[in-house]
Amino acid sequence: MTTPTATGATVSGSDYATGLANRSYAWYQRLRFSQAREAIEAERRLYRTGAAPYDDEGTRERALAATVTRIEQGEMSAWAQLVSTGSREEPTATP
Repeated sequence: MTTPTATGATVSGSDYATGLANRSYAWYQRLRFSQAREAIEAERRLYRTGAAPYDDEGTRERALAATVTRIEQGEMSAWAQLVSTGSREEPTATP
C-alpha cells in the first residue's frame, strides 16, 4: 500500500511506520536526556542552597560529585543496554 504525501510523492506503509518509529525514538532520546539534566539541576539547587545532603562544608563537594556521577553512570548504563541489544525499547536502568 502506498500513501500520497504533501509533496505528491508516495510512501509505502512500511516506510511510514518506520518514520513513525524513528520520531518516537527521537522523542524518547530527548525525554531521557531531559530526565538526566533535570536530576542534575535538582542536585545543583540543593547544593547552592546548602540543603541536605550538601549542608556539611567538609563533604558537600564530594557528595555532589558522587551524586552527579551516579546519575551519569545510570544514564550511560541505560544507553549501553540500548545499543548492545539493538532494541528501541526503553532501557531498564534509570538515572
